[in-house]
Amino acid sequence: MKVVALVSGGKDSCYVMMKCIQYGHEIVALANLLPVDDSVDELDSYMYQTVGHQIIVSYAECMNVPLFRRRIRGSSRHQKLSYQMTPDDEVEDLFVLLSEVKRQIPSITAVSSGAIASDYQHQTLLLQEMIANGIKAILVKVAAIGLDPSKHLGKDLAFMEPYLLKLKELYGSNVCGEGGEYETLTLDCPLFTNARIVLDEFQVVLHSPDSIAPVGVLHPTTFHLEKKDSNSLEKKEPGLVFEVQGDGPNTPESTRQPDNGTVEHTRNRVSLSKTGKENTFSICCWLEDSSQSSTGLREDLETALKETESQLLKQGFNWQNVLYIHLYISDMSEFAAANETYVNTIELPLVQAGLGKAYVEVLVANDQSKRVLHVQSISSWAPSCIGPYSQATLHKGVLHMAGQLGLDPPTMNLRNEGAVAELNQALTNSEAIAEAFRCSISSSALLFVVFCSARTEESERSQLHEKFLSFLDLAKSSRRVLDPIFLYILVPDLPKRALVEVKPVLYVQEDSETDDETRQDQFGEGDYGCWGYKPEEWHQDCVQKRVVDGKICVTILSISTEVMKKLHEPKEEQQLERVTRFCVYLLNKTLYENSFSWNDTTSLRIHFSTSLGVSVKRLFNVFETAFKELNEMSPEGRVAKEPIFNLVPVLGAGNSSASLDNIITCELFSLSGHRFVNGRRFKVEESVLCNPSTGQSLTIPKVKTRKRVGIVSLLGYDPVEKLHKVLGMIWLLHKGTTMEHQVLTLGGGRGSDEKLTWRMAECGIPCPCPSSSGTQNICIGGVFYYIEAHMIICFDVRTEKYSFVKHPKRKLHHRLLDCNGEPFQVYYCNFDKETVTRVVIQGVGALRSGMGYSIYTYLNHVEDVKLMEL
Repeated sequence: MKVVALVSGGKDSCYVMMKCIQYGHEIVALANLLPVDDSVDELDSYMYQTVGHQIIVSYAECMNVPLFRRRIRGSSRHQKLSYQMTPDDEVEDLFVLLSEVKRQIPSITAVSSGAIASDYQHQTLLLQEMIANGIKAILVKVAAIGLDPSKHLGKDLAFMEPYLLKLKELYGSNVCGEGGEYETLTLDCPLFTNARIVLDEFQVVLHSPDSIAPVGVLHPTTFHLEKKDSNSLEKKEPGLVFEVQGDGPNTPESTRQPDNGTVEHTRNRVSLSKTGKENTFSICCWLEDSSQSSTGLREDLETALKETESQLLKQGFNWQNVLYIHLYISDMSEFAAANETYVNTIELPLVQAGLGKAYVEVLVANDQSKRVLHVQSISSWAPSCIGPYSQATLHKGVLHMAGQLGLDPPTMNLRNEGAVAELNQALTNSEAIAEAFRCSISSSALLFVVFCSARTEESERSQLHEKFLSFLDLAKSSRRVLDPIFLYILVPDLPKRALVEVKPVLYVQEDSETDDETRQDQFGEGDYGCWGYKPEEWHQDCVQKRVVDGKICVTILSISTEVMKKLHEPKEEQQLERVTRFCVYLLNKTLYENSFSWNDTTSLRIHFSTSLGVSVKRLFNVFETAFKELNEMSPEGRVAKEPIFNLVPVLGAGNSSASLDNIITCELFSLSGHRFVNGRRFKVEESVLCNPSTGQSLTIPKVKTRKRVGIVSLLGYDPVEKLHKVLGMIWLLHKGTTMEHQVLTLGGGRGSDEKLTWRMAECGIPCPCPSSSGTQNICIGGVFYYIEAHMIICFDVRTEKYSFVKHPKRKLHHRLLDCNGEPFQVYYCNFDKETVTRVVIQGVGALRSGMGYSIYTYLNHVEDVKLMEL
């Protein structure tokens, strides 16, 4: 491809250009954004690095390619994750710049950017790769503990590498500077074939003289170019520089108005199913007898989508509320046509099925608090989307990941060594996506659905499960694993003619949550004797389940030919009814034994083998009758009156790739908005501050930020202004460090906000995040203290500024406490024996391992504090 490269001058944008060349692409133009005023080094920008912009003009001559530049006129006005065209926003300047590049060089088909070192990258290895591959860059901005503008600005990146690694060990800093610790300017690299840049003189501009983490930038004053390859016979012409002027298009972004109607002549062929849960539910839509009257995939898909949209509107929702979408199509050769028809959807894992031309299933939430990962660029970390959908969607702790193929990310080609190689690559891709959400498929997965193409040799297919388990065992880095369950599905074909597709569902656990390992099977207890069934030991062999923290229940129920024989139905014509009743009985039993109900069900997908020889309509009616009978046997009404299941025809299914002979497989997902305490559950929906003395409470609004990965909130009190403030620390780019801080001022005194509104705090220093347990956090005299990364971090509630106090880098058991209005860091120390040890509470170990509880101890009263030398 012909590529225009976005360049800020930093090491990342230059390294990405080198990777483009490595993968066979051609850099034909450069694009750069700079401040309106040349004397200004850095703008307060969400999007762009501008320090060192005075030197970027030389890149055209160094690389012999044209450089397009535009001055940034806009500011950061639209700060939501999903950007929409906003007048005077800084993103519009980028759009105008790239539009002009495309106008002058129409052959350009791709844009490269320096967004390579994010959540999913191994920072130390990446830095070493850049240096080893000839990136000669200097530090032009520092803003982190341990970095001094007067000492480190202008220093070469290779020279700074050992020191940056030391800071990473001491304070958790990102060695690549992705937490805002530093910025760089590239003076030479292998792409600079014509000349290198020599910086002659510069000035240090101090932005913040903080004693712990001062902020400063390098302002270049004089520099020159040093020619390369003077003996070359080829005369190289320097690249031209274009200044891009003008405004962007003023036409507002059109918004599609939903069509409430459906194609009239197909309305009578539409079938719908909806689960009964109110806040998270699934809708399924398919066309009956599609093969007899349909004119093709496009018409059927359009009809199904319009009917689904109509159902969403009836419920008061729209496509923005959709978390996940399955689309099953009858012929995988029409994958491109399905993508084109379905271009405005959110998530679209396509598998080939035999139910009409198109079959749509959507998972809907009654809020839009989802977090979406949608990467369309080609990179080395994970494949870009092969259709109009996201890699993953996180909602209320559940990460729904799109089906992953065995694609090599930088080339987007399938691994050609067979199904096992494709599986290994698909799992690697899944792990890369999981890392972006601070989790791992080896420790956080609840369920793996693995689609196997019928083109895969049976001998190779039988090896997949063993290889799958081996991959997970190698990737495990923690003892806290969820022990996932597996469902293998055999389908006629897969996108891109792949042999394997992996679709993981993960639980992204909050720090304060613990896995609930107490919910053991209690077969034989309770009254679940529907249709005369009584618990038997072999029933357990039919059920796989994973219950987490009283919030999630995932169940796979497998009915094989052997199970059908055990049901002993003498009348063959009634065998199907007996099987469906048995399925409903076991699902009902599993839910209620684990304190879930049918109202908690978000989706029930019933995969049935086409070898069963039963029409979809008959199977639907039989299951619908079974649920109606269950309702009649349960006076309180356990199941919604509407159908709550979706039927999916498959070639085969099973718990292992070696055995795909299930006749019916039920995939049930239940999500409860409750947490369990002492055997009872309660609902958790929002953050609330409570005053136990007055009984008053105050709901805290959600933080809105473009950069949010996660947030930790601290409550402090300013005794001078007599105000309570909430500090929101937003995680940026890599785990454990924040750069963006927002403050919410509560009522009670002068300066309080009329409305509860978060505002940005003026403290641009990266800080380690406090733990969420609260055992190391105290507020004394208007200053909030917490311990992280071998230091005590202090936040002045009144001035909204940070300061830092270092403490010994030793693994000591310690606690922060308030002694006579002063913060003390207390160690559990025996001065007679001169030892520092943990205080052990008898019985806690057994309780913790057996019940999954976390126990914290607090020092509420201190007689005396004795200082010690460490």
